[in-house]
Amino acid sequence: MIREKIKTIGRILLPIVIILLLFSSNTFAHSGRTDSNGGHRDNKNASGLGYYHYHHGYGPHLHPNGVCPYETPKKITIPEPVDVSSVMINSIDNTILEVGGETVLSATIYPSDAENKSITWSSSDINVAIVSENGIVTAANPGSAIITAKSSNGKTNSITLNVDEKAEPVSTVSDQDESGSSVLGYGVVAAIAAWFLLRKKKK
Repeated sequence: MIREKIKTIGRILLPIVIILLLFSSNTFAHSGRTDSNGGHRDNKNASGLGYYHYHHGYGPHLHPNGVCPYETPKKITIPEPVDVSSVMINSIDNTILEVGGETVLSATIYPSDAENKSITWSSSDINVAIVSENGIVTAANPGSAIITAKSSNGKTNSITLNVDEKAEPVSTVSDQDESGSSVLGYGVVAAIAAWFLLRKKKK
């Protein structure tokens, strides 16, 4: 009696199992080679996930926003910004200027891969020397001024500039000769004119 019941149950369950296997095969098995990204095309949409989905060791699935739901996203390491360690004003030919003269300063930031390489220029005495944001120094009045280059994080370097009075042009011998010749010429002309006037009066 029990055996007959088991056989009856088996006859009922066997078709159900076969149907489930067929359904599973139609749902998950489909042709197509997996590409280098672990996915492949499913033009007939046998998986029900669309024309393209992924496997790479898992069942058919999608990658929403490019992320596999079965794998932990790799942590992206963002490098720390490199700070300025020092500033060096590049050497110049002359640290002595005359009033009205100009010179251009430049500075080098270290290390070379520092994130912020901006430089701020300043003068200790703008009455003596004025410096622009681009490092152009203009001598204003006699004296001394300290010109400083400052990085974004406060590193500094300075040089001292001296400003002298503008030198007066020195007269040359040729200039003196020319002025003397001019005076002599005017004297000769005046003497000739006086001689003619005297002669006219005598007549």
